[in-house]
Amino acid sequence: MRCWLLFCILIQNAPAQNTPSELLLAVRKKVLVTVNKLPKYLCTETIDRATFQPEAKLKKPSCDDLSALRKNSKWKTRMSRSDRLRLDVALSKDAEMYSWVGENRFGDHSLADLVGSGVTSTGTFGDFLAAIFGTKAATFSYIGDKSIDGRRLTEFGFSVPKDKSTYIVGSTKHNGVVPYDGTFVVDPATFDLVQLVIRAFDFPEGLDACEDVTTLDYRTIKVRNADVLLPSQTLLAVANSDGSEFENRTAFSGCHEFLGESTVRFDDALDGQTPASSKPPPLPLVLPPGLHFRLELAEPIPAATAAAGDTFTATLTSNLGEKHNVLVTKGARVTGRILQIERNYYASGAQSLTMSLKLESIEREGVPWPISARLVSEAQVISNFQHRRGELTVRQDLGSFDEMSNPAVSVIHLRGVNDKYVIYRGFELAGETVMASSPAPEAAH
Repeated sequence: MRCWLLFCILIQNAPAQNTPSELLLAVRKKVLVTVNKLPKYLCTETIDRATFQPEAKLKKPSCDDLSALRKNSKWKTRMSRSDRLRLDVALSKDAEMYSWVGENRFGDHSLADLVGSGVTSTGTFGDFLAAIFGTKAATFSYIGDKSIDGRRLTEFGFSVPKDKSTYIVGSTKHNGVVPYDGTFVVDPATFDLVQLVIRAFDFPEGLDACEDVTTLDYRTIKVRNADVLLPSQTLLAVANSDGSEFENRTAFSGCHEFLGESTVRFDDALDGQTPASSKPPPLPLVLPPGLHFRLELAEPIPAATAAAGDTFTATLTSNLGEKHNVLVTKGARVTGRILQIERNYYASGAQSLTMSLKLESIEREGVPWPISARLVSEAQVISNFQHRRGELTVRQDLGSFDEMSNPAVSVIHLRGVNDKYVIYRGFELAGETVMASSPAPEAAH
């Protein structure tokens, strides 16, 4: 055989092509390096949730019938509800932990407990990687090479049977462990995981779910000069047998190593401890229930970008306390948190906005103290006036049972809004202190 010398040298120095098994093992090794590092990292995740309803009336089709209908070009849905959540997520040795963004502490509550109603999912930060690549539960198959955006990638399939699965799908009434399968694509040159698609099936009876697909896009970022594989965004798509569809789009940002960079505390971490200080602590602020006050927003809240979990600030526009016993003077800074910001869309094209707010602290002499109070917006009070037999009366909104059982969470309904609606700076709120949930609140430091 003849060959030019340079051509022969190139052939001899070319790297050997990895077999599918060798490539998969190399990818697994690199993924597990990240999985072992994840308990040191904390990210902020922003979740945009949307609910869609079919325009056609359906008579309880089977999942197979619904799948065929959704593939038809005449199938149409309209968005009926949307909201946004912003949370901090960290990974412990056992599971993912969640808190509202910036709280710097994690409790033993689940994501569903924290968020309340609506579709939620966990595992996207690290649990799926640990389950698929870090255990012997999954079996794999080689699919082949594919090109995405001009990038040559390799695709694999995987499957996890029910008896080896830890994936739980369900609602408060119906839930259970389900099997799942899916695909993932990797970069054969760098052994990086690029995308992971997970499909759950064989849902618990009574759940009425037909499809549950999670798509995770990954990227490698540098944190303290270390390469860490983290999700850049995820999409959870759920289809129910009644034709309704749910989409959760999650974007991750601000990922950092929390050891030495931020303080992360757990709910009971500081119980019984008093921070060291050379100055004596100020006298505690005790706010009895039944005190009325007014405040206004110190900054606007743009509904298009605000999220549950965001904090807001306000200014006290009236003294708080009784006439001869003012506890907090006018002008004090008040902070609170948005617990829900949900937009409803109607077939007529009209929109409404629902916000759940909770005040967290009020400053006295520069020291923030916890406050427990219910709020009512001036806009809501005006909209609740109605005529009855020629008389002007006020309708009192009682809210849901959850709202009634937690009076410190205030629900405000705003009608006639649009996509660019902004709750302006100076928006007025009336408030009334209520019984604190804890008998002996301590100052926030």
